[in-house]
Amino acid sequence: MPTLQKLGLSIRTVYIDDNELGPIGCRILAKSSLLERLTDLSINNNKIKDAGLKELASAGLPFIEDLSLSYTSLTQTKTQLPQKD
Repeated sequence: MPTLQKLGLSIRTVYIDDNELGPIGCRILAKSSLLERLTDLSINNNKIKDAGLKELASAGLPFIEDLSLSYTSLTQTKTQLPQKD
């Protein structure tokens, strides 16, 4: 069975709202090669917390245009995604 990468395809939009995603899930998501060209990510209503956001930030997500993080148990701590070139 061919993979998306072998077919020259990539995922652009991912909605994971209301799925009990936490910091560990964010770590797994951040390491996925399927997210290399992701432009839209919605993870509303998940308890990713600051640790989960840091995991996502470590992935870089260089093509991200829309990151939706409502109701994700974040504090006021600043976490930045790397800037686009």
